[in-house]
Amino acid sequence: MIAIETFVRILDLGGTFVLAISGAVAAVNRRLDIFGILVLSFVTGNFGDITRDVARARLLAPGPASGIPPEFPRPAPNRPEAGSG
Repeated sequence: MIAIETFVRILDLGGTFVLAISGAVAAVNRRLDIFGILVLSFVTGNFGDITRDVARARLLAPGPASGIPPEFPRPAPNRPEAGSG
C-alpha cells in the first residue's frame, strides 16, 4: 500500500504539472515561441504552486486535513521569579 506522504507528494506534483500545462496552453494561444512557452509554463507551474501553498497555510487550520502540522506549545524555560535570590 502507498504511504500517505507519497500520495501527498504525487498530488502536489500533479497539481504543479496541471498548472504548467495551463501556462503552456495560454502561451500557445498568444502565439509565443518555444522559449515563451517554456518560460510561461515554468512561471505558472511554480508560482501557482507557491500561491496554493501560501493560501493553504493561511486559510486552513493546522491539522491532518490541511497537510499542515500543528504547532504544539513549548514549555517556558525555567526562570527565577522576580524578587527571589
